[in-house]
Amino acid sequence: PPRALLLTCTVCCSLRETVLVTAAAGAAGLAAVDIASHVLNAQVIAAVGSDEKCDLAVQRGAIAAINYTTQSLKEEAKRLTANKGVNVALDAVGCLDIEALRFSDCQFVQRPFPEFPF
Repeated sequence: PPRALLLTCTVCCSLRETVLVTAAAGAAGLAAVDIASHVLNAQVIAAVGSDEKCDLAVQRGAIAAINYTTQSLKEEAKRLTANKGVNVALDAVGCLDIEALRFSDCQFVQRPFPEFPF
């Protein structure tokens, strides 16, 4: 539910941090991009599977988008963060090799999301 996503984003992400959102063009991913970029003023990097989805994620507030079918997720994330890495990675897919991004102190939120009683 959207409230669970909002809680997950706000608990894991501080203002102006760098956040990687996978499946960023899906419903949950777009919500995460919106919340992180517009509410928390985070620098959002979207990870998606097509150039069209890259465009959509950037239109919704991501500072950059990585097409993981044609680009290396790890190398592009490193490049976009000047080798610092991301502060938070929100993996809505649950199947990407997000562990490969563990080149910084990074919090990972991976599916399945915890159940919330609301």
